[in-house]
Amino acid sequence: MHTLAEISTTAEYRALADLTARSDTAAAVRSLTRSTNNVFQAGASESEVEACLWRAWSAVVLAAAETPHAQQDTLVTLLAAVQRKELVGGDLTVCKVQGRPLWKAMPLFGAVMREAWDRGG
Repeated sequence: MHTLAEISTTAEYRALADLTARSDTAAAVRSLTRSTNNVFQAGASESEVEACLWRAWSAVVLAAAETPHAQQDTLVTLLAAVQRKELVGGDLTVCKVQGRPLWKAMPLFGAVMREAWDRGG
């Protein structure tokens, strides 16, 4: 778990800030998913993939909290684009986190949202 201050300095969060400024969904999807994808492709453990995924979802939650409601359609579009991604390893294994396909099933997203609500932000 990361603090809000730590999340706001990540590449994932910066990509979301750029998205709201430039509406480049494809670039934001690549930036948001890059670290998690790279960790999986490198053969990391599921817990390492989960840590990257937690950071990515935390960036989305923080960006949503800081984006005016009327402008959040770009974040919704981004999440829909992320869900269309499928991550397959070199051995053609589909990446799964907690038994659910990475990106498509949005594993851990609910847990990150719950944590944000619990801390009131």
